Amino acid sequence: MGFAVDIGYLFKSGAALVFIIFLANVLLKKLHTFSGNKKGAIAIVERIPVGKSSSLAIAEIAGSYYLMSLTETGSEILKEFSAEEARELLAESTSVTSKKPKQKPTTARLQLSDFRKNYADMFEK
Repeated sequence: MGFAVDIGYLFKSGAALVFIIFLANVLLKKLHTFSGNKKGAIAIVERIPVGKSSSLAIAEIAGSYYLMSLTETGSEILKEFSAEEARELLAESTSVTSKKPKQKPTTARLQLSDFRKNYADMFEK
């Protein structure tokens, strides 16, 4: 009789634990919809580190694309892409991601390695 009670207790405890985890998951998703800004005006398209505390990034800000320097002390716009350059960047990124959809995006798809070579001296201290 003691063994049967212990199994019943374990089953009830397991079911309660699964219910609490499910409830927490649902509540966190609801909270994310209220706090998340899914269609914001600013998005980091690609980011590549060039040092311990600095990186280059392509940012989309209100429909325009910028090459930015990001450091611990601040950020700076290095280049604003023209509409034609932005279309090329987007076309390259979609063509590369359509070929390899399960692979993590790499810096090669936006040729950030070229920017890294050109602007690396700005980040050296």
